[in-house]
This record gives sequence, C-alpha cells and structure tokens, in this order.
Amino acid sequence: MSDRRLHLDAAEFLDASPIPADSLRRTDQQRILEIFLSCCYQQIGRAPHLLDGDDLRAILTLHLPARFGRKDPLIGRVIDVVTAFLGHLRETRTVSQDYELHRALADAAGTFERSARSRDIERVGGPAQAPVVHRAPKTGRNEPCPCGSGRKFKQCCARLGS
Repeated sequence: MSDRRLHLDAAEFLDASPIPADSLRRTDQQRILEIFLSCCYQQIGRAPHLLDGDDLRAILTLHLPARFGRKDPLIGRVIDVVTAFLGHLRETRTVSQDYELHRALADAAGTFERSARSRDIERVGGPAQAPVVHRAPKTGRNEPCPCGSGRKFKQCCARLGS
C-alpha cells in the first residue's frame, strides 16, 4: 500500500470529523492515524473498513505498541483517535464487522497502553517459534517408496523432488 493511500484516508477522516482541536493537535491526530492505517494495510493486509475483531486486537496489542516509543506522549491518545476513526468509518462506509470491532477495541484498549509502555513485549510479531522437527525416519534411496507405488524411492518420489 502506498503512502499516498494512507495520507488520503487520514485526510478524509480529519477533514470530515476531527477530534476537537483543544484536545489534540491535527498533526498528532494525523501521525496516530497514519500509523494505525499503515498497520491495517501493511501488517494485516486489509482496508480498515474490512477489519474484523481479531485483526483489530492484533493491531492494538502487537503492531501499534511497537510503533510508539515507551515515553511517547501520544500513547494515551491512540485509543481516542482509533475510536473516532471507527465511528467515521461507520458513518461513511459499510463496516460489516462493526460490532466485533467495537468489542475488540474495548477489550484491547488497556492492553495497548500497557504494551506500549512496557519493555517486556516482543516488538515484532510475538515470540519466536521453535523450528519444526520431523521425527519420521529418513527413507533410503533403495527402500520401497512410502507412497505405496511399489517402486524404489530413488525411481519414484525422490526423482520428483529433483
């Protein structure tokens, strides 16, 4: 997704229904919204109006906290901006998972701020997974092929792999 799409989506929201100016500067709103939108398009791979509850939870608990510094003053305002943006989506587009999005937002709001301010979280994608270890014995070249063809492995499936 291009940066242009992020800027256009953010500008559409800010021009239509900004958060009151006394509570948060427009540039800060735009920064928060562009970070959120980049998580939607780049990390999740969906437009914001196509997200479901699990997508929003992943954004709020994994992807967004990694994009803010521990002491970033905007952390406390991210949920406000995301809430306002979801309200804007509800008014301007068809959001099929609207109920799930608002439930996920309510569930993950506290987790987001704790995660963003904590150093204990994994910053990218969660904990590393252990590699898969296959425990099946290795098939020898001259043994019968495990596919059941009756031919030797080297003349059957081993040949297909090369």
